[in-house]
Amino acid sequence: MSLIAAILALVAGLVLSVLPLYSTASSTTSSSGGTVRTTQTLTVLQVMGGGYLVILLLPAVVAAVPLVLRGRAASIAAVVAAVLVVSFTVLGIMSIGLFYLPAAVFTVIAAALRSAPRHPSPSNGDGLSRR
Repeated sequence: MSLIAAILALVAGLVLSVLPLYSTASSTTSSSGGTVRTTQTLTVLQVMGGGYLVILLLPAVVAAVPLVLRGRAASIAAVVAAVLVVSFTVLGIMSIGLFYLPAAVFTVIAAALRSAPRHPSPSNGDGLSRR
């Protein structure tokens, strides 16, 4: 699930970097009285600059951290990644956050699956656990 979350966040960041989300319009009047209207669409990178790509890809990096860890560290990293990606999504919900919503959902699922106990406790058949 962490891999799916990282891929979804990466796709969101790349789509946001090339999708024309901004538009500008201007009009000028010449001395002869004619009006020229100009419209232009721009990408996030054109408006904000190349450094903004780091911000767009940050959720993908955060979501991928649990993939390189093992055991308890991976479980903790998955929970931290879920909190960070969900926070990023909520804070940016009015602009770019919605694009990261699928990745946020999958980071939460990944954290829940990693944190869940993998082996049920042995039972003696009466529904009570042995100790």
